[in-house]
Amino acid sequence: MNTLIIDDEPAANTELKKMLKSAHPQVHIVGQATNISEGLLKISQLHPDLLFLDIEMPGGSGFDLIRQLGKEYRPEIVFVTSRNEFALQAFNCAVLDYVLKPVEQKALASAVKRAEERLHQKNSAQRLEALLANIDTNDNSKKQIGVPNESGVEFVKSGNIICCQGIEGYTSIHLVDGSKRISSYPIGHYKKMLPTPDFFMTHRSFVVNRQHVLNMSGDELALDQGLTAEISRRRKKLVEAWLWELTTY
Repeated sequence: MNTLIIDDEPAANTELKKMLKSAHPQVHIVGQATNISEGLLKISQLHPDLLFLDIEMPGGSGFDLIRQLGKEYRPEIVFVTSRNEFALQAFNCAVLDYVLKPVEQKALASAVKRAEERLHQKNSAQRLEALLANIDTNDNSKKQIGVPNESGVEFVKSGNIICCQGIEGYTSIHLVDGSKRISSYPIGHYKKMLPTPDFFMTHRSFVVNRQHVLNMSGDELALDQGLTAEISRRRKKLVEAWLWELTTY
């Protein structure tokens, strides 16, 4: 994989380059850049397969760089960032990889492995478009959630999700059109991705969209499309408060 590193900290560039060379011979580093304009120039010259891209840099963010990339050419990207919960949720929703600073070898190895797999799927442009769309909207119902499948990833708007149900380590995602998607990711993954306060974990096996709740009866919620969701005993009062918008858990 021809790889370009873009980070405004020369020391961070050097350390990441060292880590990649020592443990990942399949990664061929073709260049480095320390700002957006230099990064864009080197991308156009070198056509890398993979970018390691910092988010916060002087003169523009990593997101600004993505916006300026031509849609006909979008390399695979691993974001390198300090802990930023907004950014991390955005990456998860768009099924994009990131490593946290200071970079650890185990996390880097996982990111490199997934980058290799995703290069064969050839859907980087789709995932980056979803990322930018999510960053640019304040309407939670329009946030696009990536659901991995055999061909790569499918994106669904969070507003179209009635609920997610965890079943033996998998997640069944029920949609407003009556269809469902099966994800190999556990339900905890979607709990982190889906926007609050719209979505709430009513039970260890259910994450529910409040916009599709019809009523509450005992330890159960009646939902659109004839679906139901369980309510755990210890979360019942929290569910009641969430339904009445008295909390943003």
